[in-house]
Amino acid sequence: MFSQLQKLNPKIKYPNINRWANEVRLIREIDRRSHREICELFQWANRDGFWKSNILSPHKLREKWDQLEMKRQSQIQFGEVERKMSFTEKNAMQWNRPEDWEGVF
Repeated sequence: MFSQLQKLNPKIKYPNINRWANEVRLIREIDRRSHREICELFQWANRDGFWKSNILSPHKLREKWDQLEMKRQSQIQFGEVERKMSFTEKNAMQWNRPEDWEGVF
């Protein structure tokens, strides 16, 4: 996990490995998650535009597990690809008719 976080921020503070190991143990023993499930969900969160800056430890992964899993499953189920529109794309939108404003506010 830490090496993945270092790719996002090379200057990230080195964690307390004992705390991280204990949290992974809790995820495994209490939450009944496999190592594979832990790795897959962390890797998904690490690629997500929002979650990659919020899931910085096993503790946060465990705390937000259900939210992460629901978001990940909805992306898989509905083929969602989260992408923000660029400035150019936003400016190219039509705003001249009332229908163009529907759902914006």
